[in-house]
Amino acid sequence: MDNRMYSIVKKHIKQWDPECLLASGAPEDEYETEIKEIVNGDMDNVFQISKTIKAVFEKYFHLEYDPNECFKVAERIWNDLEGGHSNR
Repeated sequence: MDNRMYSIVKKHIKQWDPECLLASGAPEDEYETEIKEIVNGDMDNVFQISKTIKAVFEKYFHLEYDPNECFKVAERIWNDLEGGHSNR
């Protein structure tokens, strides 16, 4: 697993905190499983990252997530990844 990619995804998922678990006092590693699955998914472009985020969170939380919200998070991830010119 690419440590830089993992760190970027982790930062943005924690900031997003879609279920307000971290804000409610959950442990810092609350979204660890979801983060790892996202990083191991298709990270080739912002659209794929967005689809992966949506699919992963829907799988684990059994809720429907707004595609626009997922895309916003994916955009922030993509911008950070591209800022460092990561080789994916």
